[in-house]
Amino acid sequence: MDVYEIDKSTMEKIRISLTEYHGHKLLDIRLYYDASETREQDFKPSRKGISIPIRLIEQLKEGIDKALEQIEAECGTESPQERRSGQGKG
Repeated sequence: MDVYEIDKSTMEKIRISLTEYHGHKLLDIRLYYDASETREQDFKPSRKGISIPIRLIEQLKEGIDKALEQIEAECGTESPQERRSGQGKG
């Protein structure tokens, strides 16, 4: 079941999904690429990604939160999105 999708570029997406493999529930974070040969997009999963047992999701979230804290400390109070778009406080 797809949970979230991020447009990385016009040709690539990052999909976050909940999956199951051999009875184990997993969080799958995977890069998808446009495999179409026409104008109609057809995204396929690449080998680039990671599947994490759902029991480790909270630890993953803690790690991402720590990374965000570090980014905010290095970039000031602007979020990374504000820095990219030039819409930061100032």
